[in-house]
Amino acid sequence: MCGAVYTPFNPRDPPAQLQSHIRNFKARTVLIHDATRLYATLDL
Repeated sequence: MCGAVYTPFNPRDPPAQLQSHIRNFKARTVLIHDATRLYATLDL
């Protein structure tokens, strides 16, 4: 087991919803696609 989880996000979802999901997962690392790169600057 690698301890990783894949969770796809829809870039059309509201930023607050995406931010909430990321917080709830308590992720230490998040891979960002170009379509969602602006969310990388959010205070998570």
